[in-house]
Amino acid sequence: MSRKVIALLLTAVMMFTMATACGSKQDVGQTTPENTQKVQEESSKNNDNASSEKSALPITTEPMTLSYWVSLDSGASAVVKDYGEIEAMKVKKEKTGIDIKWMHPPVGQESEQFNLMVTSSELPDVIEYNWGKYPGGPEKALQDGVIIRLNDLIDEYAPNLKKILTDDPEVKKQISTDNGDIYCFPYLYLDPELEGPFAGLQIRKDWLDKLGLNMPETIDDWYTVLKAFKEKDPNGNKESDEIPFEPGMDSAFRWLLPAWGITLQYSGWYRVNNEVKFAYLQPEYQEYLRTMAKWYKEGLIDPDFAITDAKGFDSKVTTNKVGSYYGYPGSRLGRYMTMMEGENPGIKLAGVPYPVLKAGEKPLVGQKNNMFSNFGAGITSANKHLAETVKWLDFNYGAEGHMLLEYGIAGKSYTMKDGLPVFTEEITKNPQGLSMSQAIAKYCMGSFGCARVHDFQSEKQQQARPEQVEALNAWFIEAKNRNMPPLTLNAEESQTYSNIINEITTFVEETSNKVIMGVKPIESFSFDEYYATLKKMGIEEAQKIQQAALDRYNKR
Repeated sequence: MSRKVIALLLTAVMMFTMATACGSKQDVGQTTPENTQKVQEESSKNNDNASSEKSALPITTEPMTLSYWVSLDSGASAVVKDYGEIEAMKVKKEKTGIDIKWMHPPVGQESEQFNLMVTSSELPDVIEYNWGKYPGGPEKALQDGVIIRLNDLIDEYAPNLKKILTDDPEVKKQISTDNGDIYCFPYLYLDPELEGPFAGLQIRKDWLDKLGLNMPETIDDWYTVLKAFKEKDPNGNKESDEIPFEPGMDSAFRWLLPAWGITLQYSGWYRVNNEVKFAYLQPEYQEYLRTMAKWYKEGLIDPDFAITDAKGFDSKVTTNKVGSYYGYPGSRLGRYMTMMEGENPGIKLAGVPYPVLKAGEKPLVGQKNNMFSNFGAGITSANKHLAETVKWLDFNYGAEGHMLLEYGIAGKSYTMKDGLPVFTEEITKNPQGLSMSQAIAKYCMGSFGCARVHDFQSEKQQQARPEQVEALNAWFIEAKNRNMPPLTLNAEESQTYSNIINEITTFVEETSNKVIMGVKPIESFSFDEYYATLKKMGIEEAQKIQQAALDRYNKR
C-alpha cells in the first residue's frame, strides 16, 4: 500500500507539471480541472468527505502569519538563514496565502531552547520536534497542554494525510499514542526501501579483488578476510600496517551482532513473537564477545579503537590502512572515495550485506527505520488559526506539495524523466561547488526531515556514486519482525526506565570493551556475575516496562 501511495503522488504531479509548464504565473498556483479530478479520484477511497473546498488554494485571502519553531538543518544553514528562504517555501507561501515566521534555535542549543520554550508562556503556533524526546513522551506533551490532539482536525481539514492513514492503518498506529491520540503531522518513510538499513559495514573491495577473496557472507568468512588483510599486504607498501577492522570509539563491531539474531538498536531491545528481549542478556551475546575477543587478540581489530575519534578514524582510512569499518553511504563511503581516489585511482569501497552464521541464511534483525520515528510538526495550544494551520500542513502530503518539498522547482532543481523526477545538474553538479545536500536545501526539504512523506526516488539520487546505491541495496534486510516498533512510555515509566537504562548502557559498553580488549580475559570472565550485576541495576524492571509498552502498542 505504501508503494501505491508514492506512485499515485508521482503520477498525479507528473500530470500537473505537464499541464502547467507553459502556463501564466496565475496558472502556476492552480491545478488544472483534469488534474484536480485525477487527484480526487485517487483520494476517494475511504475518504468521501474530503471535499475540494478543504484542499482549495489559497487557504486564506486575508494576511496571516504563523510562527513555526524547528531546528535548522546543518546542510540548509550553509545556504539559507531560515527556511523561508528555501525556494519551495516561497512557492508554498504564494500558493497558500500564509506566511511563516521561522524560529530556529542556535545550533547546539536545540534541547535547551526547546525546554525553555515549553516552560514559558509564549509558545509558537507550530513546533517541529522529535516528540519521543519530550519528558514523559508525546502523551505527556498533550497532557501538559504544549500541543493539541489532532484526530478531529485531520478528519475535518486534512484530506491528504487522512487518506494515507486510511489506506495504511499501520501508519496511523505508529503516529498515535497508546490512547489513540495523533499528536503531530509526521515525517514518514512509506517506501519499504527506506526502512533500511540506511548504514552498514563497508569494505575495501579493491583489496578483496587483489587477494582473490569473495565478499564475506558469514562470520567465518569475515574472519578469513580479516586474516588475509592482516597477513597479505593488500595495500602493497611491504609493511605490516594494515588495520583489518576499524570500529572507532563507537565500537562499531557491534553491527556484527545481527549475525547472532540480536541487535544493539533500541538500546539492545528486540522482540521474538512479541516477547521483549534484551540483547546483552542472551547466550548469543556471549558467543559474540568470544568472537570479538579472539579477533582482537589476533590483531584483526584496531588495538586503539577505544581512543580513535572521528579525526583519527578519517586519517587511518584515507592513508590506505583500514580494510573495513561501519558507516553511512555519504559521510563515509562516498566521502572516502572522493578523498582517496586522487592518489589511489583504483580505490573501491563497497557495502557488505549484514552477516549471518551459516551460508544461505537470512539476517533475522538489523538496523531499521520505522515508518515514523516520533518526529513531526505539533500544533500548540497557543495556535489561534487551527483550520488554516492544518490545511497548510496537509498541503505537504498531497501530490503537488510532495513534489514541491521533496524535489523543489520543476525545470530548476528537477525534471521529469521516464515518469520519475530527476535532480538537475544544479543539484548533482552544482556550479557553486555546493554539496548535494546543500544544493537541494536551496530549493526544498528533500535532504532533511520535515512534515511530509519522504521517498526512495529522492533518497537514492542523493547518493552521488553508484557504489552508494549498491551499498544501500546490499544492506537491505527483508525480515525485520524482531525490530521494535515506535513505543510510547508514560510519564512514570519514562523516568524509571531512563534512570535504569542509562546506568546499564554505560556498564554494558565498558564491560564489553574490557572483555574484547583482554583487560578482563574472556577465559576467566564470569557471565553469571555479569548477569547478576544487570539484575541489581534493574534490567528486569526495564524489561517489564518495555514489554508493557509493546503490549499497549499491539492493542492500538
